Amino acid sequence: METVNYAWRMHKCRTKKKHFYAFDTDEQRMIERPKTMPKTHFEDLLKYWHLTTTEEESQTNKKNRQKAEDIHTMGPKSYARNKRTLTKKNPLKQRCTKNQGKGIPIRHTKPALGKRRII
Repeated sequence: METVNYAWRMHKCRTKKKHFYAFDTDEQRMIERPKTMPKTHFEDLLKYWHLTTTEEESQTNKKNRQKAEDIHTMGPKSYARNKRTLTKKNPLKQRCTKNQGKGIPIRHTKPALGKRRII
């Protein structure tokens, strides 16, 4: 389901970028509307994009995205899925444990001469 949600969000983003921001007037936008979208649907979409609440929300979201310091750049897969994939590939390298009593994660690497090295 996450993949469908992601694909839908990307579709909406691309549609607005290609058919709304690219043109100055609604007449130009109507001429260059997506061929897969009925004219009445695109007219409704333009009305929605011009609502003051929609424009205010868009501006707020832009400001919030600019404030973000840690941007998720690993693609559509979550950190948990990536960790599971890496653990399956090399279980010794990615295994994490908690340090007794301190709550500090310890990463183990491959055993060196039969002993584990703690990094």
